[in-house]
Amino acid sequence: MPASQLRIAMLSVHSCPMGNLGAKDTGGMSVYIRELARELGKQGIWVDIYTRVHDPRDEQILELG
Repeated sequence: MPASQLRIAMLSVHSCPMGNLGAKDTGGMSVYIRELARELGKQGIWVDIYTRVHDPRDEQILELG
């Protein structure tokens, strides 16, 4: 199967990959998930990251890149 057809779902229930580094519940795991998703994306793999809601006013879907 070509890489462009691969899709991966990541679950991040303890930290948000879009959070500000050093903020509550944002640390190394957030960086790892964000950077892993970016690198997989560079290889043509579609990655969806599912995480918890931090603030109901935040957008529910964000595009990383």
